[in-house]
Parts: sequence; C-alpha cells; structure tokens
Amino acid sequence: MTPPARASELRVVTSGGAAEGFGHVARCAEVVQAARAHGARVAVSFAGDDAARALLERGCGAPPVAIDPWGSRGIAPGEPAAVLVDTPRPVRRIVEEALRRGVPTVVLDRLDFLEEATLTVLPVAHGPRIRHPRLRQGPAWCILPREVLAAGPPADPAARDALLLTLGGADPGGQTGPLATWLAAELSRRAPALASLERHAIVPASRLGDAALQDALEEAGFRVHGPLSRPAFVGLAARCAVAVCGFGVATYELARLGVPALHRVHRSADAAAARRLEALGLGIYAGGAGERGPEPLARALERAGDPAWLRRAALSGRSLLAPADGARRLAALLLSHTLTPSTEEAPCRA
Repeated sequence: MTPPARASELRVVTSGGAAEGFGHVARCAEVVQAARAHGARVAVSFAGDDAARALLERGCGAPPVAIDPWGSRGIAPGEPAAVLVDTPRPVRRIVEEALRRGVPTVVLDRLDFLEEATLTVLPVAHGPRIRHPRLRQGPAWCILPREVLAAGPPADPAARDALLLTLGGADPGGQTGPLATWLAAELSRRAPALASLERHAIVPASRLGDAALQDALEEAGFRVHGPLSRPAFVGLAARCAVAVCGFGVATYELARLGVPALHRVHRSADAAAARRLEALGLGIYAGGAGERGPEPLARALERAGDPAWLRRAALSGRSLLAPADGARRLAALLLSHTLTPSTEEAPCRA
C-alpha cells in the first residue's frame, strides 16, 4: 500500500543571487507550495545571497520551511523520500550521495546527470530535441506562479497602453540602462505604433540605489519599479502590449499572460535556445550577450511594431503555455513513491 503523502519529506536543493538570477529559487518555491498542498514535509538546502533567500522564504509560504545552507547536513538514511535539485552550481556530491542512499533524485534544468539521476526535467518549451527514458520536457513541465496561471484571458495588444522593460531579478549584464536609452531613441523610427506607449522598467533590488541607472531610465521616459509582488506584476503585464525581457523565467510568465516579448539573452550560450523559442512562435530573439551591435534588437523591434504580429504572438504564447502545470506535476511525481523512468509517459519533444 502506498504511504500517504504527509509521511514523505522532500528535500529541495537550489541557489540564487545577483550573479545567477532568481529563477531557480522562484521555481522551487512553487514546487514546495505544491508539495505542501499534498501534506508533505519539505526542507530546502540553499546557497546564495540574502535577496534570493528572502524570495525563497516568501515564495514557500507559511508556516516557514526549514532552509539549511549546503553542507550543514547530509542525506540521512530513509529521509527524505525524494530530492529535487535546481541549481547551476556543482552538485555532484549531493546527487551521488542521494542516489547511493537509494533516494529518488530529480534534476531540473540541466542535462549533465541525464544518465545518473532518477529523472531529469527541463521545465521549458525550448529544450533540445532529445528522447531519453529519463528525460521529461516541454510546455507541460513549465513552472509558473499560481497568480500567473490564475490570470484571465488577456486583452488584444492593440487595446493595451504600456511597454515593459525587465531584465530579470539580477540583470547580471547591466543591460537595463543602455536598453532604455536605445529604446527611447529608436522607438519612433523602428516601431512608431509603440512610441506612444507608457514605459515601465523593473529593476533589481540591488540596483534601486543606482543614481546613474535611475537617471538614465527617467531620461528615457520610463517609470521605475523595484521588484514587484506577483499580483502587481500580473496587473502591470495586463497593460503591456509588448515587453523587452531577459531570457529567464519571465519569458514564460509573460507568454502565459499573452504579452509578446523581445528576448535579450544574458549569456551567449542562450542565443540558440532563444531562437528555438522564436521558432515555436513565442517572442523574438533580440540579441544580448556577445552581440557587437544593435541589429538583432533593431530587427526585433521593427517586427514588434506590426499590430498583426503582436496579436499572433500574444495568442501563440498563451496557447503554447496553456498546459503549463509543472509545479503540480513535479510535486505529484516526487511524492508518488514510484519514481522510476518506466512509470512516466514518453518524453515530450519541444
């Protein structure tokens, strides 16, 4: 007989901060909430800065979840029932220890443990076309905040009055100020239909005291926001005809909310993934790290100035993300007590 979910414990291993962003902790917080809704006891092993930890604590909800630094405890025999790993940092010791103890282990958003981990999950629609018995990927595995999933159908982009600039919770490349300045100079020429939109920029908490950035944004006509609560972000997105965003979790949140996006990558390695996403009808690749000139962004902005494209992109993104329920699916999988490659459906293909 399968034990009840409340008898299980899930250990989540994650990290975040100014250097690597906050997407990993944001995703994990959603999975933690979904697992706790099943009655599971959950603990987190965390590495990162105070801002990421605070986001994790808020996202996991009440009562507080036990959050330990990496290395403060091992994986005890018989506990936990499953481990979820979502971090770009080196975690071989943690994964190998869990598997050696016979603890089912799911690795999120990386492929280097594909042959070893119990399962690997790519919570994206733009993953590589790989078929493997231990791999799950595709839109159904995308992890979105509950507030985003609950949002109603978006208005026609032509009826919206705002443009959004958001380079993620960290903006490691410091693109926000230069992009705002460039957009202010080029909107009227490249996309006149967007030039009259009210301009909003979300900047990381760590940059709110940056006077030069504040001045650049205000001079470019942008209203400046610090990190927004999820309801506030959903409310602002509902007004946005288009967004210029970093290539991270916001990419999928905006798509589900029906906001066409121009994707600026923080790492040159993400360019191919952004182009795969564009091929699926979700936004436009708009350059970023490694690009020597503004041409990709200029081409993207010119396309975004077409009202017909905006309507198609809004519908396409919303449709592509319609099955996104990754947090619930992952929680159910991790707590099923039958976590083996043979018990799941065939892998999705992005």
